[in-house]
Amino acid sequence: MPNYCNYSMKVTGNPEAIREFIEVIQREDRKSGRYLCRIFEAEVLNEETIPEGFVEIAGDCAWSVYSCMMEGPNTYSKDDFAEFNKNKQEIESLKKSNNLAMKINYAFEQKKIESEMLPSSLIRESRLLNLTIEVFSNEYGIGFQEHIVIENGDIVVDDCEDAQEYDTTEFETVEKFNKEYNLNISTEEFESNEYIIIGGFGDWEFDKYREEKK
Repeated sequence: MPNYCNYSMKVTGNPEAIREFIEVIQREDRKSGRYLCRIFEAEVLNEETIPEGFVEIAGDCAWSVYSCMMEGPNTYSKDDFAEFNKNKQEIESLKKSNNLAMKINYAFEQKKIESEMLPSSLIRESRLLNLTIEVFSNEYGIGFQEHIVIENGDIVVDDCEDAQEYDTTEFETVEKFNKEYNLNISTEEFESNEYIIIGGFGDWEFDKYREEKK
């Protein structure tokens, strides 16, 4: 059984494209359209913002966002992965073709091939629907947080940091807590938080990466 990874996601783009993406990430009938294989939950937090061009989604998935949403080692089942590689080779052959018409229509043919493959990923959905998808995640069993941003199919942020979650309620005093975990947490922080996160990406602020790119 895989470890559960919690994620928080912001999707930005055309409202109709956002609605289509929600259908993909929430789809249970895997014969009716594109889907993401190992998503356990995808809750839309603020549907009223979709007409404004963005939405936030939270849920959990298997192992990590990279592993099951980013064309990582567990994004596809064995059969799906074989189909993914076959389609990838077809797309690459279009690019290398001596046929001028094929090269000119490369972008169209690429989109057609990708849209016909039902198992999907955040990378493909971002490219197909012209979306910006930003994701933060945590998995404290292994001890990490992820921060990933995809803009129209291009990965512009792909970071992973060590992170641990500590339960303060198991300890009577901050001194015992700090001694157990070799930390230096203040009394105020100990008394005001049931759980303390060390490492990771802080408060998970969406769109902050745009300022850092400037």
